[in-house]
This record gives sequence, C-alpha cells and structure tokens, in this order.
Amino acid sequence: MQAQKQDVQRIIQLPDLLFFQHCEQHFQVNKGVFHTIDCQLYERGFDKVKQRRHIMLKFLTAAQQQTAESATKYMKFGHGNLRKHLDQFLKSNDALFF
Repeated sequence: MQAQKQDVQRIIQLPDLLFFQHCEQHFQVNKGVFHTIDCQLYERGFDKVKQRRHIMLKFLTAAQQQTAESATKYMKFGHGNLRKHLDQFLKSNDALFF
C-alpha cells in the first residue's frame, strides 16, 4: 500500500505532458476527455493542480473498472455523459475531496 501511495505521489508530480501521457497509456483517455475532466474539476473549486490530479486518477481508475471490457482504443463516455459520471463520482466520494 505504501509503495502504491508513493507511486501516486510520483505520478502527480509529473510535468503536464508526462501526466497526460500517463493517463492516456493507463486509462485510454484522449486529450479532449483529459482536458474536460481537468476543467470540470477546476470549475468545481479544485484550484490546486495536485488535488485535481489526485482526483482525476481516482476518477479514471473508477471509470476504467466500469468499462473494463470495452474493446475501443480510448475510454468513451458518450455525449454529455462525462460530466454526469464525474458528478456522480464526486457525490459518492464527497468525504474524500471536500
């Protein structure tokens, strides 16, 4: 568990491009989805980059588990569903982030 926590801390500290590439490789998200998540979190008051990245990793991990059997190159949410999924995730994990 400690090694996993250190790994997350290392990933969160990556430069922007490397952090995006990590998300693209591990979670199959494209730049549009990546930036939408980042902007949505910022607009919800998460103004610290490290905090947004931590939440983003948790959200993408949860979303990946829900869509684990998808055979597409990138994770897909459908038109308008990304915001809905993010809202549900934040509400269900309210105590962790607020």
